[in-house]
Amino acid sequence: MRIQRRQIHQNKLSRMFKFLNPIRIMGGWMLAIVVIDVFAIPRLFSSTVGGEQQPLTFLMNSISVLAWGILILSIVTSIIYFRWFQKFWFINVFLLIVSAGYIIKEQQRIPKIDYSYSEKNDSVGGSLIRTRIEYYDAKSEKIRSVSFWKNEMKDSIWTVYSKVGKVIEQQRYKDDKLTE
Repeated sequence: MRIQRRQIHQNKLSRMFKFLNPIRIMGGWMLAIVVIDVFAIPRLFSSTVGGEQQPLTFLMNSISVLAWGILILSIVTSIIYFRWFQKFWFINVFLLIVSAGYIIKEQQRIPKIDYSYSEKNDSVGGSLIRTRIEYYDAKSEKIRSVSFWKNEMKDSIWTVYSKVGKVIEQQRYKDDKLTE
């Protein structure tokens, strides 16, 4: 009885390994990342006050996660599916080189600049006023931008400064809409 159960279990595993191959596994990984992006990015955009950068940051981070996943899967699947790898080694090697190349370039591009911000919340006449000041450095010495929200909507004049303190850009918002 135990031998039969073991054989049934081994047969199921054998069928699963035959159905799954490195291409399907890596394709599934890519599809999972795309599906997560499709649902997460609009959610981030609509639910993040003043976080216009968050959807883009999430997308770039998901590309890095995709590359790391492909790199790891191309190594692991070449071991687990060695027979398949012997026939189609060029696919795993190509994906390994592309993903490793992307990861190396990504690591070289990471900025070494410190960045910080401070937020302050006030209540004025029953309205929540949020002020965000972004800095070019971690010491909070050089202001990068100043922005305001009233009741979780963009409001007032948003200002962007250069590193030397000159005004680069100003935009006026009212009720979350650009007015000028």
